[in-house]
Amino acid sequence: MRKFITSLTLAAVAVVVFGCSEAISPGDYPTRHTDGGPVRPSTMQFQYSESLGFIFYPAGQVSKGKVSDAELVTAKDGGKVNAEFEYTSVDGKKTHVHAEFQVPKGALNNDVLITMTLDTTVVGVKFQPEGLVFNQPAKLDFHVDHLNQIPDLPPLGFYYVDDGGNFNPVSYENLENHVHPDHSDLNLNDAYIQHFSIYAFGR
Repeated sequence: MRKFITSLTLAAVAVVVFGCSEAISPGDYPTRHTDGGPVRPSTMQFQYSESLGFIFYPAGQVSKGKVSDAELVTAKDGGKVNAEFEYTSVDGKKTHVHAEFQVPKGALNNDVLITMTLDTTVVGVKFQPEGLVFNQPAKLDFHVDHLNQIPDLPPLGFYYVDDGGNFNPVSYENLENHVHPDHSDLNLNDAYIQHFSIYAFGR
């Protein structure tokens, strides 16, 4: 189903779903592995565009899997973070969600404990430590199977929220919305992640 909501509603939803971000420094994060690269202060207020809406999961709950993963990613070798879960709607339909985040060699100055958390209301993802900037882009694959049907128009995109609270498009190699009679499968491949923020599908 199409998901259009006003900027006021979006702001309220985003605060509830994701929470507000605060500026960080390497000493603020509860581990010594935070100084991986430049830290960009974050002051996001989540005042979204009236013309853009989130994509939502149907009412239900996570039935298995994990929505969050944390891995120590090294400056020397890079690393991967994976999260995957199955979501069961109130009418018994199951949605499968999988994301893999890959950091290449040389993207960090130092080792960093990276956490990736998949949201279970909005089809989106949040990374920590907030505000981390990479020396070269990391890549995100994000796949959602058997989601509510999403028509091809208006076009689907993938976005991050900047420090002013605005949606900004993310560059990627491939984004497909496979529309079936009763559901959609979303496939995002090689989305280029320059820094940590909130990322989500939108239209």
